[in-house]
Amino acid sequence: MGRYDLTYEYEFYVPHVTLSYDVEAEFVVPARIENDKSLVFQDEYVEPLDLDWIKN
Repeated sequence: MGRYDLTYEYEFYVPHVTLSYDVEAEFVVPARIENDKSLVFQDEYVEPLDLDWIKN
């Protein structure tokens, strides 16, 4: 799949971005990410935070 020679088991692949508010302190956001596509937000949803998620 493209320059990274990736494979997948689905009929098509839709690239996605996951955003997080809780990352490790050592995580460094890259200064620049190469992207030749537009970023389109679709199927965005919001739900209440589950503050007891680790117990579930």
